[in-house]
Amino acid sequence: MGIARLRKVNIGGLLQKRTQISTGFNQYVHLDMIRGLAALAVFLGHLRALTFLDYAQSNIKGLFTYALYLLTGLGHQAVMIFFVLSGFFISRSIVKACDRDNWSWRNYMIQRLCRLWVVLLPALVFTFAWDRLGLILSNSPFLYTGAHSLNVISRDASSNLGAATFFGNFFFLQTILFPAYGTNGPLWSLANEFWYYIMFPLVYATFRGTTSLVVRTLQLSAAFALIWFLPGGLLVGFGVWLMGFGVYLISQKDGITLPISRTFFKGVTFVVFICFLGLSRFHLLIDLASDVAVGLSFAMFMCTLLRPSKPQGTLYLGLSTFLSNISYSLYVFHFPFCVFIASALLRGNRFQPSIRGIGLYVALCSFVILYTVGAYLLFEARTDRIRNGLFKRESTKHVAAASAGRSDLGTV
Repeated sequence: MGIARLRKVNIGGLLQKRTQISTGFNQYVHLDMIRGLAALAVFLGHLRALTFLDYAQSNIKGLFTYALYLLTGLGHQAVMIFFVLSGFFISRSIVKACDRDNWSWRNYMIQRLCRLWVVLLPALVFTFAWDRLGLILSNSPFLYTGAHSLNVISRDASSNLGAATFFGNFFFLQTILFPAYGTNGPLWSLANEFWYYIMFPLVYATFRGTTSLVVRTLQLSAAFALIWFLPGGLLVGFGVWLMGFGVYLISQKDGITLPISRTFFKGVTFVVFICFLGLSRFHLLIDLASDVAVGLSFAMFMCTLLRPSKPQGTLYLGLSTFLSNISYSLYVFHFPFCVFIASALLRGNRFQPSIRGIGLYVALCSFVILYTVGAYLLFEARTDRIRNGLFKRESTKHVAAASAGRSDLGTV
């Protein structure tokens, strides 16, 4: 019985788009692939920093080693890509709901919070478990105290495992009122995402909704209050997020003519994106300008990826679906587990990027991905079931309330 249930989750989750895979067409297949690769970039960069010596300390130089360190150092840029993708898909759903005149804050918050909390809550619990276990074993406690030279752990994570920090992260207040929980530094971007989910509809529904003037005034006031409350860096990230909204607006324009061929335009925007990615990677732009440049150049390139000219192969569709589906779980579950491995198994030692070291790195990558796939199957794959259950419960309450209202009306 349990095996059958797990198989059902596997088929319905990891290969969710069965029809699209069988037909070979998915309008957003390239965006799915990019989302999955962005999550991989964050994970691979963190594991490389925990496994290998820094490039300056490496005795093994060469094109392969240079490429390895270069490509696994794009984690922050990958988060900017996440923001643009999120801005596209979330704004798309909000705009369509407003256009259909069925926008509902309640439904929207149920959808967003289910999506976030079904994965975030167990990720916080697992963070506590792995960090506490790593500190108890004490094979390499300096990994948890920030005393190591690693730039991926620059703070005392052992002091950030209290209940207040746990719930501060659960309610998306990390980097605002609380630090990220334990060693799970990547959780910083979830606070950004959540508050972007709130800020955009506050503004958009104010000007496009059909609610009363009082409600619109309250929504706009709440938006200004958030602008005052939230840190400046988070607001800059909102500008990057809004670039995804810009891509959606452009995608709704039919018959846009270009003075050059679409293929050439795609090539130009891709080269521009790669150039800004390189400038950001080598720190040739200041931080905030770097984030905006990466986001804007990716948004331009993204405009060329929304309508694939031909069906994609089954392998590409399957891989893009798999990577996209596990991307959120991979992002929030991987780092505390990687730190625990570095402490308990590697004992804080880092290695040269030799054949033996690369073999170890590949083995650890496979192990961590299997771990996050397991987390996906246990938690994220059940998101739709939990969300539908909540909607069904709300619908039942409304039907019961309506029936009671009719009953009361009949007795008056």
